[in-house]
Amino acid sequence: MRDQEGPRPGRPRQADVSGRILTAARELIAARSWERISLDEVATRAGVAKTTLYRRWRSKDELAVATLEHALGPLPAATSVRAAVGWLAERVRDPGTRHVLVTLTSLSARDPDLRTMLRSRLRDPYVASLRDEQATREASATLAFDLVVGTLLHRAAMTGGITDGDVADVSDVAEQLMSPAADLPSRDAAGAP
Repeated sequence: MRDQEGPRPGRPRQADVSGRILTAARELIAARSWERISLDEVATRAGVAKTTLYRRWRSKDELAVATLEHALGPLPAATSVRAAVGWLAERVRDPGTRHVLVTLTSLSARDPDLRTMLRSRLRDPYVASLRDEQATREASATLAFDLVVGTLLHRAAMTGGITDGDVADVSDVAEQLMSPAADLPSRDAAGAP
């Protein structure tokens, strides 16, 4: 029986491989449509074999969602709605991250599996964090998240950027939605009453 603490057989794993792959995928998505990018291109740009991608992600969609997770970084412990909106706005301000987010959001409109991955790995954890940190209802946190992301992406698309004033305005509205006084009807996850 092999010693569990000893080295693994074969070549040693490189610690930065996943980061290189995710960075390569982000750069390619920022340059053109994800639908037109092959995993061979991602592997070549990252300097790895295509099999290395499949050892880490089962599909191109999983790699795409992981790329967005990597671009956004870990969710902070939000101490206030304003801080949470500011954190998200900083990420959306970055053109590469914004392009990945817009691309995957657009593709998810036609792809239920991708939509499910985006919701479960990105939207749901952020909404849960907002709900828990602000001690508010799920419906309020969900609507606030959608309002913030949608508004910031739309503002960036229409004006070419996001100003501090935009962030302040969106923060004000999100705070109102998250307040205990907000009278929102209860809805299920799909938005039905």
